[in-house]
Amino acid sequence: MGMLVRLAVLVLVFCAPARAAEVEVGTAPICDTRQQMERLASLFASDAPAPIQIVNAEARDPSACGIASNVEYVRGSPIATVRTKDVTWEVVEILVVGVVTPEGARTIAPAVYYSLLRLDERPV
Repeated sequence: MGMLVRLAVLVLVFCAPARAAEVEVGTAPICDTRQQMERLASLFASDAPAPIQIVNAEARDPSACGIASNVEYVRGSPIATVRTKDVTWEVVEILVVGVVTPEGARTIAPAVYYSLLRLDERPV
């Protein structure tokens, strides 16, 4: 009887409908690491003249952070919150899966980056 119960559970798990991840398209700041993105968010609030260049210099990597234009990505869960005097940012992991070109969307090898979402913390 135990074997039948296990088989029934397996059938339910594997036959349940899978949910597709929602692919979003946009232009956003991206960084290689969470720490770089948190630093970038703090520099946005400080009116630093070139926040991306500052983070890249600190990382000793000219491509650690940048602005990704017209990318297709799947947003992950929020992993950090950065509060400044004017803005609250949510750091999220994103999986970049494509780019949009004048000829249409092009699939690329998936790559994980970190990005920012502005949060609205006004009382409801």
